[in-house]
Order: sequence, then structure tokens, then C-alpha cells
Amino acid sequence: MYVNELAKGEITYDSKLDYAHCLVESRERENILIGMKILEGLLFSCDKKKEFECLYARAYGHYRLKDYHTALEKTENLLKIEPNNKETNHLYRMIKKKLGIKYIGLLTVIP
Repeated sequence: MYVNELAKGEITYDSKLDYAHCLVESRERENILIGMKILEGLLFSCDKKKEFECLYARAYGHYRLKDYHTALEKTENLLKIEPNNKETNHLYRMIKKKLGIKYIGLLTVIP
């Protein structure tokens, strides 16, 4: 879709978002960085629902780049907006696992 629209010279917001998502899922660091750059640009031209998707994809991109502390910060901010979002909660748990953070009652244990 993105390539077809690019050939026509008119790329829709949704196509850019889909393309950026695919790049963030890539195994190649350069592709992830390109996807993150696209997402950053999309943040300035989207509605609230799409904004959450962009912010989530950026948090996931930081996770994929192994920038776990930034990913954690961005994910915590997303959970303030939508605390019951399943994808965001799953990403949050994955990040905590990578960082080795465990919660025991009110106590946080960081090795």
C-alpha cells in the first residue's frame, strides 16, 4: 500500500503509520530508526487515537533498540492514559523483565 501510494505521490496517514510499524518490527537497527523517525513526524498531524498508537509504537521501538529505560518511561506514560490497554501492559511487563525489575508488594527490587 505504502509503495503504491508513494508511486502516486500521495501517502495517507494510515499508510505511513502501517509502514512505520513494519519498520519498527524489523530486525535491522537502521529500519527501526527510520520507523521511529516516521512515527515522530506523524505525532504532529494526528488525532488522539492515532497519537496513542504512535506513542505506543515509539515505546516499542525503544524496546526493540534495547533502550529499555526510555521504553519503560514512555510505557508508564501510556499506562497513565489507558491503564487497561492490554498491549501496553504486555510491553510494560516485557520491559520490566528485561530490566530485571521485580515487584514484591510495595517494595521494588532492582538487581
